[in-house]
Amino acid sequence: MSEPVLVESGVDRGLVWHYGDPLREQRYLDEGTGIVDLSNRYVVRVSGADWRALDRLSDPGEPSHLGSSMTFTDDDGYIVARMAWAEQEGQLWGWTEMGYGRALVARLRAADLGHGARVTVRPDVAVVWCDSALPGAAARWGAPDCLGGHELFVARPYLAKVLSVLSPAGLWAYTAWRIAAGIVRIGVDTDDRTRPEELVGHRLGHRDGSDVPPSQARKLVRYHLDGSEERFVQPGTRVTLAGTDIGFIGSSAYHFELGPIGLGLIAADIPDNAVVMIDGIPASVEIL
Repeated sequence: MSEPVLVESGVDRGLVWHYGDPLREQRYLDEGTGIVDLSNRYVVRVSGADWRALDRLSDPGEPSHLGSSMTFTDDDGYIVARMAWAEQEGQLWGWTEMGYGRALVARLRAADLGHGARVTVRPDVAVVWCDSALPGAAARWGAPDCLGGHELFVARPYLAKVLSVLSPAGLWAYTAWRIAAGIVRIGVDTDDRTRPEELVGHRLGHRDGSDVPPSQARKLVRYHLDGSEERFVQPGTRVTLAGTDIGFIGSSAYHFELGPIGLGLIAADIPDNAVVMIDGIPASVEIL
């Protein structure tokens, strides 16, 4: 295995981008033999909670269950945090993306989780993804955004040992696999005006049930970029159609079967297979 190549900028700075062969690393994930370091995730523990209260915290229409995830919105319906969580021995272990930790903790501490409930930030615990659970570790699995595997909560002193158990795969491989599955990453594939409805293929509507004008509505899409450029585009790069700004791209990576792909939000009236431009690169749109 080659010397790891680290992510140089952005929210994942310092994590491993690849170990020398990102396409082979994708096959490790596909075969269930890979493991991915996600240790920059922000981890919290909730103890003494009334678990029935968690259903009240989820967005309407998004069921929650032990080992699932929930989205928090503000009064205008915009996403302010998303927590992926698992339960172990009466305690909740949850993680959110970098930059969303304070909002998550504030929402949990303000919630009515029952007498004696306590929310604790746990920087001493890291998250990894692999195909199967490890004994003694809290594990989140079964939810679609677990990508068919397990997200394990691991004490940081044991992180290196856990990562050596299976074939290590970098974020390039994991990101490509996630995009291929159409799984959104909050804060990368979304912006501060994103509503949960935009991420699941539903038409965006007001709380009173009326339609939002098409110029304001957006939808999640997968981009298939022209591979001749052989370069990645930065998250947040604007997407245009006939010179008009219609949205943005978030994550992008090279998939071992699909080629260069990405996720992002665009205007809801853009049709499937439309050809758009992203930083000078042609890309076709696939509606999710």
